[in-house]
Amino acid sequence: MSAGLSGSSAGASSPAAAGRYRYRYRAVDGNGGPRSGLTGADNRSEALAALHAAGLWVLSLRLDPLATASAYPIMAGRPRAGDLALFSDQMATLLGAGVPILTGLSLLETQNAGKPIAPPLARAIAQVREGAGLAASLSAQGTTFPPVFTQILAAGEAGGTLEESLRNLSGFYEREEHLGQKLKSASVYPLIVIIVSIGITLFLVTFVLPTYVGLFAQMGAKLPWTTRAVLAFSQIITGYWYLFLFGLPLLAVAGLRLARREGPARWLDRIALRLPVFGSIILKHSLSRFARTLSALHKGGVPIAVSLVLAGKTVGNRTVATAVDAIRENILQGGSMAGPMEQSGLFPPMVVQMVTVGEETGDLEGMLTKVTEIYERELERTVERLTSLLEPVLILFLGLIVGFILVSIVMPMFQIYQIVH
Repeated sequence: MSAGLSGSSAGASSPAAAGRYRYRYRAVDGNGGPRSGLTGADNRSEALAALHAAGLWVLSLRLDPLATASAYPIMAGRPRAGDLALFSDQMATLLGAGVPILTGLSLLETQNAGKPIAPPLARAIAQVREGAGLAASLSAQGTTFPPVFTQILAAGEAGGTLEESLRNLSGFYEREEHLGQKLKSASVYPLIVIIVSIGITLFLVTFVLPTYVGLFAQMGAKLPWTTRAVLAFSQIITGYWYLFLFGLPLLAVAGLRLARREGPARWLDRIALRLPVFGSIILKHSLSRFARTLSALHKGGVPIAVSLVLAGKTVGNRTVATAVDAIRENILQGGSMAGPMEQSGLFPPMVVQMVTVGEETGDLEGMLTKVTEIYERELERTVERLTSLLEPVLILFLGLIVGFILVSIVMPMFQIYQIVH
């Protein structure tokens, strides 16, 4: 049991140190005295057991998210790929300088104080002190350190090449961070333009257009269809604003929850790969992650069957992951990787040929590394071309929306001018 108590008859005190979650309780002791406070535990059952073991009769017990988040900031945010790259590089440097693992971890915990990676490092240090290995200790920290990370470390520990494994992990996550930043940067501009378009449209149809409607009616101007259409849209927005304010977010949340279910998620992933332009980007990103992860795991000494399982979990698309599962099944039956790759129809002929050469020559890792480099460069070029193409298209789109609304306002004003004269 991993739980700890804190509290008093007067009220709650500081959180206990043990346990992943913080539960706020009200209870009475054996003498009937009131007790309240916080208990740390890995789940509700352990919290109740710890309170009963302390001689308390529990009246109420609830999870305290704020206390949990303050005790374990990692729950509020996971380390980025850049954080893992930096940790790996620094740990490799310390080991190369002859610093013991425990001392190195303590130095990195102090250096990363206040960052999401610090609390799990502190827990890992406690396990290393008790005799656990580095990979096992980091693997026990939930989702902080991905399975790819811990598996490569475990293989490095077993083979006596821990420093080299950490160097490989540093390069792996540096490339992951670089590509991720490229994709995020490419999506920022379109997102800003879309938000600005929505903001300008709402301002014009809810504040500007209604001020002219009364004037148009008084002057007897006949409203053209463009003005009537924009006016109808304005009335819907102003009359049912609460549906847009509360209904759309609820609909979005419901859609996200539905999309996380296995059936709808698989259907959406298949559709995503068939999208014009974007489907190619999604497939290239999945294939580059597959090749990069498999290459890193193979280089780290992880068995190929285990490597394929982990690589399949990193591709980010269930359709591609299913193809990777078929590759693993064929490997377990004594077959090759190239056959199922070609049958899936997802892997381009160039990739299949390079993997075939890698299997025949025993240089699978080198071929996968080349595939990764090719697809990462191609993905970056595709994203850059798409971004340069989207900029004028989005500006034109914004101009058309604003122009349509302005024309809807100006056309009745010309009719009023003709009536006056």
